[in-house]
Amino acid sequence: MSKLPLEIREVLENIQDLAATDSNQSDNVDQIFYLVEWILEKYPTESGL
Repeated sequence: MSKLPLEIREVLENIQDLAATDSNQSDNVDQIFYLVEWILEKYPTESGL
């Protein structure tokens, strides 16, 4: 299984945080949040987090 570099994981987590706090949420924002969640669960980081 491929592993995400820590820097990529941090960027994805920041995107997910922004999507979670968007005051004008739409279906697209929800889809971004869940897509990032799926990626983070599927691919562990290289450091093993």
